[in-house]
Amino acid sequence: MAEFALGLTKTAVEGTLSRVKSAIEEEARLKEKVQHDLVFITAEFQMMQSFLNVANKERAENQVVRTWVRQLRDLAFDVEDCVEFVVHLDNKSTWWWRIVPSCMAPPRHRHLDEAAAEIKLLKERVEDVSQRNTRYNLISDSGSHTKAISVAEQPAPATANPSASVFPLLREVWDVAGRISNIDNLQDVITHESNDLQVISLWGSTGGDLGATFIFREVYYNKQICQEFKSRVWIKLMHPFNRDEFLKSFMIQLCTSSHQATVGMEDFGTRMKVARVVTEDDLIKAEQLMKENRYLVFLEEVSTLAEWDAIKIYLPDCKNGSRIVMSTQDLGVALMCTGDPYQVSELRHFSHGQAICAFFKTVSSSRRRDMSELKRLIRRVGVISVHGRTRSKLELVKELYHCIKDIDEEQYFSFQFGNYRWVNVSNGLNRMDFPRRLHLDLDDVDDDYDDSADNDSDDSRGNEVDHDDSHGLQANEVAAVDQELIEGCCKTLHEKDCLVVIDGLQSTEDWDWIKDTFLTQPTKGCIVVITNEEHVAKHCVDDEEYRAINCEYLEPKGRRIEEAHDWTNKFQLFGHDGDGELPSEKVTAVWGIAGIGKSDFVRNTYYNRILGILGFSYVGNIFSYYSWVDVPHPFNLTEFSRRLLLDFHSDDIQAKEVASISIIEGQDPIQGCRNIMSRHSYLVVFDGLRSKDEWDLIKDTFLSELSGHSALSTIVVITNEATVARYCVDNKDECVVNVKGLEAGEALGLFKKVLGPDKILTPREMKLSKHILAKCGGLPKVIVAIGKYCRRRNKVEDIKENFMDMLENDAKFDCLRGLFSWMHSYFEDCNDSLKPCIFYLPVFPTNHNIRWRRLMRRWIAEGYSRDTSSGTAEENGERLFFELVDLSIIQQPSSKSMCRVNGFFHEYIISRPMEDNLVFALEGHCSLNSQLVGKHLTIRKSWDRDINVFENIDFSSLRSLTVFGEWNPFFVSTNNNIRLLRVLDLEDTTNVTDNDLEQIGKLLPRLKFLSLRGHRAMTRLPNSLGDLRQLQTLDARHTSIATLPQGITKLQKLQYIRAGTSKQPWNEGGRVISLTAPYYDSTLTPAQDGDGTPPSQHPAAAPPTQIEEGVGSSTSQAGAPDVVKTSIASRRMPHTMLSSWFSKLCYTAPRLNSLGVEVPAGIGKLTALHTLGVVNVSGVGGKAILMELKNLSRLRRLGLCGINRENLKELCSAISGHAHLESLSVQVDKEEEQGLFCCFDDTISKPPKNLKTLKLYGYAHILPGSWMKHLDNLKRLDLEMTIFRQEDLHVLDELPKSEALGHLCVKLIQDAELHFTTPKDVPYNDLHPRVLEIDCTSKVQVSFLPPARMMVYVEVLKVHCSSGSSLRFSGLEHLVCLKEVWLKGSYGDELKQDLQQQLSRLQKKPVLKLVQS
Repeated sequence: MAEFALGLTKTAVEGTLSRVKSAIEEEARLKEKVQHDLVFITAEFQMMQSFLNVANKERAENQVVRTWVRQLRDLAFDVEDCVEFVVHLDNKSTWWWRIVPSCMAPPRHRHLDEAAAEIKLLKERVEDVSQRNTRYNLISDSGSHTKAISVAEQPAPATANPSASVFPLLREVWDVAGRISNIDNLQDVITHESNDLQVISLWGSTGGDLGATFIFREVYYNKQICQEFKSRVWIKLMHPFNRDEFLKSFMIQLCTSSHQATVGMEDFGTRMKVARVVTEDDLIKAEQLMKENRYLVFLEEVSTLAEWDAIKIYLPDCKNGSRIVMSTQDLGVALMCTGDPYQVSELRHFSHGQAICAFFKTVSSSRRRDMSELKRLIRRVGVISVHGRTRSKLELVKELYHCIKDIDEEQYFSFQFGNYRWVNVSNGLNRMDFPRRLHLDLDDVDDDYDDSADNDSDDSRGNEVDHDDSHGLQANEVAAVDQELIEGCCKTLHEKDCLVVIDGLQSTEDWDWIKDTFLTQPTKGCIVVITNEEHVAKHCVDDEEYRAINCEYLEPKGRRIEEAHDWTNKFQLFGHDGDGELPSEKVTAVWGIAGIGKSDFVRNTYYNRILGILGFSYVGNIFSYYSWVDVPHPFNLTEFSRRLLLDFHSDDIQAKEVASISIIEGQDPIQGCRNIMSRHSYLVVFDGLRSKDEWDLIKDTFLSELSGHSALSTIVVITNEATVARYCVDNKDECVVNVKGLEAGEALGLFKKVLGPDKILTPREMKLSKHILAKCGGLPKVIVAIGKYCRRRNKVEDIKENFMDMLENDAKFDCLRGLFSWMHSYFEDCNDSLKPCIFYLPVFPTNHNIRWRRLMRRWIAEGYSRDTSSGTAEENGERLFFELVDLSIIQQPSSKSMCRVNGFFHEYIISRPMEDNLVFALEGHCSLNSQLVGKHLTIRKSWDRDINVFENIDFSSLRSLTVFGEWNPFFVSTNNNIRLLRVLDLEDTTNVTDNDLEQIGKLLPRLKFLSLRGHRAMTRLPNSLGDLRQLQTLDARHTSIATLPQGITKLQKLQYIRAGTSKQPWNEGGRVISLTAPYYDSTLTPAQDGDGTPPSQHPAAAPPTQIEEGVGSSTSQAGAPDVVKTSIASRRMPHTMLSSWFSKLCYTAPRLNSLGVEVPAGIGKLTALHTLGVVNVSGVGGKAILMELKNLSRLRRLGLCGINRENLKELCSAISGHAHLESLSVQVDKEEEQGLFCCFDDTISKPPKNLKTLKLYGYAHILPGSWMKHLDNLKRLDLEMTIFRQEDLHVLDELPKSEALGHLCVKLIQDAELHFTTPKDVPYNDLHPRVLEIDCTSKVQVSFLPPARMMVYVEVLKVHCSSGSSLRFSGLEHLVCLKEVWLKGSYGDELKQDLQQQLSRLQKKPVLKLVQS
């Protein structure tokens, strides 16, 4: 029996051993297989990732590829969930559970088997996706893409011919100059009445063959033309030009067409056909024929002026109305052959604004005259006259005379005058003195004048000699004048280039004497006669219609100045403080999304500079040249230079015409731009720059060599891209302006402006308007488009249902096509890391206020922001957030801690196809057949909470659940398969209790983000919280939870713990009445949460165009102030521009026990923590907790309360030498003895060098010692001081790092007079808080006395009056930067009225906000 028993035992042991070995081997085999499968899946996904990286846009538009990509995305989500499940498994071996039957094994043991099976299925799916790619040949050649072409390598546009691109601009110049004729056919041009010989030139802007043959044929054989022109010749020139062949052909055709009209021409024609050369007699005979009959000559393909000069000598002007019509491909030749003045007739029109033009010489009496006309005539030399009975003629000619003489600008280089004379004869022509004044270089143009508006030339001007009536001088008396002087003047006028101005000529007799005495020979220069009388002006010139100019038709203001006046008078700049001026820098970059109003913002400064306005002052003309260039796309440097050069000359029609013709003739516009930009000061705007390469090319071409003039110039770059903007200014943030969208009040003001002053909105229309404008996202372009749409219908319509569809597809909104094109392109091309963040935003409703850190923590939980080599997940999340803020996709209206999704982008995202949108919402009434699918579920407040609909949804792949409004227990229950949920956000929910989340650890094992913020009914966290091993973020702020459970120490991945509560917000449970100022919309009440202020050093945190919230009445039509009702549930709190994440982590001593939460021992094990607060360390274990904090080396933000003498040493030890701590908030306890607080001393041996924000709350003596001086990175200091008397404030005079003080709260606990001033014996420091808070509990007189240097920068003043207190203010006028005053508590009408009166005297008119319960 013993052996039997031994055998049984041996068998049992062997069986057990075999089973144990088998279990161990099975577990190892499973783990190895899982590992191998994961390696295979990883390799496949790497290949798929490579395809996605190189897939071009055209391939992505393929429907088959889109389907495959969508399947790949779903597979990626499933693989990620499974991998996280594997990671979530316990690393400890559980092989022994394989010995027992599977039904007895715990669930945790079965997880490995489930994971292995799931990974096996996923591997099969991955293989299938890869094979599907092969079957459909999706990525066969995706890697073979051609090299990207740089800007410099880009080919020229299709319209490489300079004529084609410049002609539309040249035609505009012709139109402004009055050159465009209403004659549109060649026959009418030819038959236009005139006896002079007319040369008509045909030229085509398209280049190449003009089609002149067809045009000539139409006219040549026209019956009317044949009757009017008996002699007709049509010759196509040979190249090279042959004179003899031309003359022979000319003679033959002339004789042939003339023989019917002239007897005896048959023999002459016959002889010419056989003649070898044309003799002189033949030419005389031909000339006789041309005199007897009107002739019409067509010349094709005249290529040079030399050819024309050789031809025109045989075509005399017989004064019989003959015509010469020639065609040429050279614009210069066409214009020179026609002569000046010329007009333009467009004979044929082509696409892209091209045409065939006919030039002919004529002058129309209705022709428009301007300063460029006067300049042109001066260049043409001879005698011209300016007449009119206003002083403007004198001022215009005087200014032009000085510019030409001094060659002030490049446009005057072409005036080649060697001598200048200005002779004043306004008091009458003194014939004895005139030759002397003409001979000597007397320039009286700078003398004082006394002309009236309608000067009759009777008043004395300047230092003219006494009037001597020499009109009656006889011939012998004139001869007595120094004849040598007269002869010298005549010789000078005949031989030298002179510019002579005769000012004030009064009679025709005077001119006749001047002409007969000095102009007997042609003058080589130009003589300008200024007179009041029109008949005198016309008498002085040969061509009175052309060379006699009425000064009323001259334009003293150029086209650009007219535009500037027109723009500033018609348009109002919305949404910018002050005058909306740009910084005065060499290069300034302005950027923002399409439709945001960048160009209009820049145009405000541009036109102000043209008008000589800087800020609010007139400073005169700052720049010599101005130009606004729309950057061509695709970018081409030559086309860019053409636009730049021509716009430089916009104010000088003649110069612009010359430049246009020069470009068409082949001159390089780049060199023309360089000449201007190197020699003159200029203001240029480059609108629409897209890339860094474009800027490099512009910079290297035009800005490589800076001269003294160019160094005083300004360049403004307008772009949609932040990276391009910063690149253009070498990353100088002060030179970058980010234009943001309009606030709600500003948008409403613009909308009303577009509707017009006659449109009064009804209450219903006002409500609809605000609803529609919320969807416009503050984009001026969209607001204006909708405003015009409503104005045409004379009513505001509800377009909420088809808002985005209408804007995208309705022809009435074609003006928005560019905006939608940019948006589509941006969403397609934006960084891959940004795309999921954008499409995640519809989780929140339109116009909903969101804490920015809440959004960022959710991104981290979803995996959208991860740790990289360049930064932590939180740092990368901040970067992504600010990128969306810069693009106005996310808006920060008034408080930096709060944000909201831009309504326009919100509508655009949710309107995208379902496969692109991963968010689905339950709102209103949903049927069981509703298409509810996605990764992120958001339950809106409006949803009817239908449990049947909810349970019909497939939650197997749900990753986030966000609830707004009332909570229902069935949202998270065993009936729902939501085990993959990562984010549970209940911050905007009501009625959540402790029991609702009791089983959270079991139901949501993969949860990473849990927010219970604001649920004051919650008193504890569930014990199952310790099972949430993946939890990263726990937000229990503003709840009644006083202690964190012990199980929290198991959560090794926990990074962010927020708990505790804060003092009552300023507007909680009450209403805010804002008094004064227009355009205020109070739908967003400033929030004071303390969590979420972005780092102040971030460039987007305070952009140059940051707009302060306008405050006033949005119901101004009724005359009532704006009222906003808030409640505890809203949890909105007043905040300021300078608040930061920890602004109110700790509070005053009377509510000390409600500040923080107690944490369990072992908190130091959570080494991943970087945010912890607010921890109450006043209890028994407080010292030990402080010591454990030393282990949290990655901690960046820490909030503590309950600090006293007993634990101060441990606090100093915990933060001493901390390498990563950036924000510290400390609430110091009140001492029992002496009623004082303990103070920081120098017990901190090594200050935390990286500390940026420090918040201290307590009595005056809490200020730290010398260690604070070593906080080199400190940017923000907030103090809340309880004081007894005025002297307690003097500690601020010696405050280290005083320049960092941003928020100062002073609480007085006994009667006192409080004077904010700077004593003479105290040296000036940098103390200038932006926010000053006065908490009055007694009878206090607060005065701001000069020099109140400490308070001069205060922007927000908050006043809280406790029951029984009395408070008075004086000297508020010294707070010159004050913008808001908040008044709360028990105050009387006397204080309110006194504040209103004092604030009304301030220039900025601060807003008074009354918080009433």
